[in-house]
Amino acid sequence: MANNDTSQRILWSVLMFVAMIFWGMSWPFSKLLTQQASPYLIAFLRFAAVSITFIPVILFLKLSFKIPKNTLKMFVSVSLFNALYSLFFFVGLGFGFAGKAGVITVTLSPILTALFAAIYYKTHLLGREKIGLLIGLISGGFLLQASSFETLFSPFNLFFVAAATSWAILTIISRHLSEHLHPIVLNFYTSLLSALWFFPVIFIQDMSILLEVKADFWLDLFIIAVLSTAIGTSIFYKGVSVLGINQGASFTLITPLSALFFSFVILGEIPQWQTLIGGTGAIIAIYFISLYQSHHFKFFKKESL
Repeated sequence: MANNDTSQRILWSVLMFVAMIFWGMSWPFSKLLTQQASPYLIAFLRFAAVSITFIPVILFLKLSFKIPKNTLKMFVSVSLFNALYSLFFFVGLGFGFAGKAGVITVTLSPILTALFAAIYYKTHLLGREKIGLLIGLISGGFLLQASSFETLFSPFNLFFVAAATSWAILTIISRHLSEHLHPIVLNFYTSLLSALWFFPVIFIQDMSILLEVKADFWLDLFIIAVLSTAIGTSIFYKGVSVLGINQGASFTLITPLSALFFSFVILGEIPQWQTLIGGTGAIIAIYFISLYQSHHFKFFKKESL
């Protein structure tokens, strides 16, 4: 029994690593997509593809499609911020490096979530959370290159700070929905409603462009919609249930590194030193805010004795 449990944990640890690789890959491949079609059309296609892909996943896991009527308003809010996040995400990629965008968004989102949650719920921050937010603030200065006014308020920074803010708000609202629904079902309906927000684009834009795009456009869309969002997200939530919330969530720290790596390999982007320092600091901040446990430093305490 113990061996089986260990094997399961090893298996899901490997799968979680793969899922984070998928998440990181979505950044450079999304940038490639924006070079062939408008951000609005890409967002619609992505959400539509994700919604369709989630259906067999939900059926395979034998989950219920039913949602409580009292959650409909929250679903509209979550889908709106999800749509805004994607809009900022795809438009912003036209102004700078995909790898840096990934680091800014993935690391700032949980930091802003902790800050907004403390304000919204009127809770007192723990000492470690205050340390994390302070480190996060300093790291954000490096990531956004705050030493230059022009760079700090560049379109690139504004779009991805807006994306991180949208995701933070979305996360807080989603907590209420997750009390009533399985996370995968929640993601299915969120993606479906988000697709509806972008649905008018098919009447506004020339859809014939989809007949002219290269074959790699559809491969890129498959990677960001099916591999990254549908499969990657499904693995993540199942992995968290097997490994536990702390160990499972710790795998998300791989995502910004994965985004930088694949942006270098696929797009030839060389990360700036500010991005590396800011990204490292932000990962440390996330650790203190969300993952720190007192027993993590027991080894050093014993050594000092």
